[in-house]
Amino acid sequence: MTRDDRPPWRVPRAGAGRTARRPGLGLPTALRGRLARLIYIPALLCLVGYSAVSRIREWRTRRLMDAISTHLSRVEAGGVPRPLPAPAPCGPSGPPAQLARLTENINATIDLASRLGWFASDLAHELRTPLTAVRAELEEAGMHHDQTDVARLVGRTLPSLDRAEAVVKSMLMLARTQAYTDRDRELIDLGDLVEQEVNRRRDRLAVKVRQADAVVVTAVREQIRQATTNLLDNAQRHARHRVEAEVRRQGGHAWLVVDDDGDGVPQAERQRVFDRFARLDESRRRDRDGAGLGLSITRAIAQAHGGDVHVEDAPAGGARFVLRLPLA
Repeated sequence: MTRDDRPPWRVPRAGAGRTARRPGLGLPTALRGRLARLIYIPALLCLVGYSAVSRIREWRTRRLMDAISTHLSRVEAGGVPRPLPAPAPCGPSGPPAQLARLTENINATIDLASRLGWFASDLAHELRTPLTAVRAELEEAGMHHDQTDVARLVGRTLPSLDRAEAVVKSMLMLARTQAYTDRDRELIDLGDLVEQEVNRRRDRLAVKVRQADAVVVTAVREQIRQATTNLLDNAQRHARHRVEAEVRRQGGHAWLVVDDDGDGVPQAERQRVFDRFARLDESRRRDRDGAGLGLSITRAIAQAHGGDVHVEDAPAGGARFVLRLPLA
């Protein structure tokens, strides 16, 4: 059989009889080993580093959770814990974002518990005086019921009950200040709101209103109306002859300015006047039945809207109260 007569399956393939090479793109063995080290060793180091970082994060998270648990467990019976310190910023070895959010939520709960605590404490303290006065009048009437003048008894007890009612209403308003959400807010022309509030009132002194155009804020209408009422009530209580209100834009804020020509607020009292139940001597003399919460409520409303309120000297010599709110 000649070479040409062989069956096709007996024909040798090209390159038969030569030693076959291993796949390696024709690279020498030493070079292939070097490339393997350049690829595999960094990958192994990355895996080890990731594992170490994960262990460190897990360890730090465990420590922070233990610290939170210990902080909350140290609360005395009936007490409220201090806010938790904010965790370190998240990073390669920092706490996870979920832990930061947990800390924020716990602090919000602590703040709510604290506000409920002072609400109950202040309410009980302020109600004690008028209720004690009512009790004394009724006990005296009970001991001398045959000599009791009912009209006189009613006249002496109603002011105490009015004060108790004012305290309760004001405290509820103060507690509800934080209950509103962003969904309750709307665009409000502050000048129009103040004008409507002034026209609705029946004050002993007419209020002159000056307003700029389109001073718009995003706010809870009822709360801003309440803050306006509180500032106007305060001005009417202390003014001699004049009360003025102005709405304007200034420095990226909406300003509501209420002036009176009364005695003003001493420099040393300008922070305390916004405290709960703070009533200066002049206030007590002019408004014996007030709850002392109007300005405190106004400050809470301003802060809830990202603004503030302060008092300074009025051009007429009295007090100028300034409510500032971010423009819409």
